[in-house]
Amino acid sequence: MTQVEIAASNDRRSGEIPILALAALAIMPALAMHLYMPALPDIGEWFGVDIQRIELSVSMFLVGLGIGQIVGAPISDRFGRRSSTQLGLGLFAASTIGILFSATADLFVVFRFVQGAVLGMAAVNIAAVIADLGTTKNTARSLSLIQIAQAIGYILTPIVGALLVGVFVWQSSFVILLVCCGLLGWLLWIQLPETVSGSTEPHPAIVRQAIRGYQEVLGKPRAMAYAIGLSFAAGCSFVYFTDATFVYMEWFGVGPRPFGLLLALSTVAYMGGAILNLRLIVKHHAEQLVPMACGAQFLAALLLLAHVMLMPPSLPVVIALTTVVSGTLGIIAGNAIACFLAHFPGSRAIASGIVGSLPNVVGGLAGAGLDAFHGGTLATTAIGIAGCALIAILAFAFARPVEPTSEAAQ
Repeated sequence: MTQVEIAASNDRRSGEIPILALAALAIMPALAMHLYMPALPDIGEWFGVDIQRIELSVSMFLVGLGIGQIVGAPISDRFGRRSSTQLGLGLFAASTIGILFSATADLFVVFRFVQGAVLGMAAVNIAAVIADLGTTKNTARSLSLIQIAQAIGYILTPIVGALLVGVFVWQSSFVILLVCCGLLGWLLWIQLPETVSGSTEPHPAIVRQAIRGYQEVLGKPRAMAYAIGLSFAAGCSFVYFTDATFVYMEWFGVGPRPFGLLLALSTVAYMGGAILNLRLIVKHHAEQLVPMACGAQFLAALLLLAHVMLMPPSLPVVIALTTVVSGTLGIIAGNAIACFLAHFPGSRAIASGIVGSLPNVVGGLAGAGLDAFHGGTLATTAIGIAGCALIAILAFAFARPVEPTSEAAQ
């Protein structure tokens, strides 16, 4: 940005954050990821492939969602928050139509990747707008409210998806996505303000600016440790959700409707963690809450691994421990993002793109690795969750918060 654009952005920091519009945008990835999950066996049967092949579409959506945020951050700075959001939603609608007309499982997976990528272009603006209009002090609180909205989406979508698969064909999930995309585009057009001026610099200068921004963010390893730790903490849940169909429907023989409720339960725990964080953040610093919650998540992951390796897996025990893993993430996420963004007051969109994309890329790759090396037992799932939790706790041990004087200057 030029100095004039930075000053204009600072003037807008006192504006009201459009929580409703941003929350609706935050729910869209939940819809796109979970609405069709109860129908995965039906989709596999439709294309004549096994369920692990179709589960790859979940991982590829997450990878696309992450890559889209990395690419979308400079686009947001160049053309503005509103324009890049509407562009992403328009392309999302087009890719959803492509899914509905896919002739093969491979084409279905490709369109799911594209769907994630273009939705990531829009979603990167959530944290960027909050940072544009807010301050570091209330970032964790605002992001916790967004997390609660996301959790509501994750709770409702598997249940709705289970009802759909019981009544309609699997394509109905994606028809609903198209309708929701149109309604969301209308809501954002009305409520989402433009919080950054589109740059008038030549395109080469914009490219150099983006490169400098990424170099600045990636060049602070103590800050990046927050993003990496969050990515692997979230990776625990992504591994679980990627393999949830196998764990519950294939291994334990759970039906589509109870399966939707089980997915919703983990999301209720995530929302509960975010709500608890709203209270904890009043008395504790974000950098204190992150390692405590991560330690609890790691302990639950170790207990899950020990349980499935040393004794016959019990459905109630698996449910209880995976619920703890999801609940602790609700505390980790908002605080880790707030600690990370505090390091980069001058590169908000790019920093938001990185911290928003890494969890999806790591989670997607972890899920793809799970599919590639799946041993057909719950041990594979537990190893993936425990491995992600271990890397997360090591990363947070290396992380350091921003200096108090730097934060006060904002």
